[in-house]
Amino acid sequence: MLSKLIRKNHGGKLRYSYNLGQLSRNISQNASMGENEMLLDSSVNTMKKILTILHNAHGTRVDSRESVLDVYETDRSKFDDRFYESLGNDVLGLRTVEMLIGLQLRNEIDVFKDSSPNHTRAILQRYISAFKDQYMRESSFVSMASLGRLFHESPQRANTALNNSIKRIVLNATKDSPPRRKTSPLNLSFCRVNLYNPFRSCPVDPFSLRKGLSTKKHPSNLFSAMINDPVVIREFLRDLKKNLKPGALQNIMTAQSLSGELAFRIVVKRCLADTDPCAALDTPFEFYRLDIPDELSKVKKLKAIIASKSMLLKRLDWFPPYRRSIAKLPQEKFDSNEKVIIFMEDLFDRFFGSCYRQDPKYCQNWIKDLVEFQSQCDDDTLLDRLLQDSVKDFRSMFSGLSFNAFGARWAGNAYLNKTKSPNDRVNATRQLLKDARSGLSASNL
Repeated sequence: MLSKLIRKNHGGKLRYSYNLGQLSRNISQNASMGENEMLLDSSVNTMKKILTILHNAHGTRVDSRESVLDVYETDRSKFDDRFYESLGNDVLGLRTVEMLIGLQLRNEIDVFKDSSPNHTRAILQRYISAFKDQYMRESSFVSMASLGRLFHESPQRANTALNNSIKRIVLNATKDSPPRRKTSPLNLSFCRVNLYNPFRSCPVDPFSLRKGLSTKKHPSNLFSAMINDPVVIREFLRDLKKNLKPGALQNIMTAQSLSGELAFRIVVKRCLADTDPCAALDTPFEFYRLDIPDELSKVKKLKAIIASKSMLLKRLDWFPPYRRSIAKLPQEKFDSNEKVIIFMEDLFDRFFGSCYRQDPKYCQNWIKDLVEFQSQCDDDTLLDRLLQDSVKDFRSMFSGLSFNAFGARWAGNAYLNKTKSPNDRVNATRQLLKDARSGLSASNL
């Protein structure tokens, strides 16, 4: 129902079509073709190398810290335009992703078309590119920098103007479309739970996101504190006896993570917009202020720390179906620090996105305090120490859950052992002990 918004060249003439359903099918089909044509490597380092090669192959110049600071010193106007353009792109991206999530949840359009969760981000990025192209032709803004400046001055005005433009695009895209058969929204009301705030009487910690969420009005908030893993999601849905494809839920969770990532960027950038770029140097936020690649993954590590300090993993540990499902997370999924950090970063992005959607003012004030703390912190090893503790806490939690699950299995099978042969009892005991040792060894990595 939205828009094709894809620009095609026919005999030297540019033509634009406006069928969002067709765009959805094209994007999903391309993603499926890509899945069959290449093996997706989950290694972050490998993907970075591939992106570097592609940048070099296309002659794309990646600015360094020194070159951007040189522009700041010699041409302040050019530096500001570059910064606000990146902010405008993030604002447009966030509004587009949130709109697509809403359409998917309401079942007004199947955004992902059963595509693999590995391709969710690529699909969303193509939608963002298509909407940006159409928006730039139909809006009163001459550049993304104009949108970025308006957002810096007044987020509410910018979002209102952007939403109105997107609605016009959607209206133009659907006015000639045949009526679509109405379908029920996705039933995500698994249960009414609260992702409680565990810091009500605790001292203020700049790394703690002291915010609770409820599923009363927004059932999808439940996913804000869940691990996005196919095994965990499958077991969770099976435990609750819900007839929902795990891949469909993973697609939504991945989209929520991208939404949170963009929300974090725009809040940080708005906070830093009036500051000297040199003040953010050697902090995780310099990459947002200078709009340069985060080659050392400082932001990723910071998010992992915040996820741990905010106790995001423990917000649902009281909920038996989820506690049982995350106990099934295979040990090889978190047998390296890098894998743990990826889980934690993804969890933070999803939770922050939900918080920002519910209470932007709180998030802006929290980011302001976090940025100020980072700029004044002169302990170069603080983040490294906190990161080590966060990874250790992650593994300890999962080893504890695995051990508890082992105990439950032991107790549950105890009465059955009486009817088994001696060899069967020995083999069952060995397997249980093996599982327990595997969980305990994971916490010591």
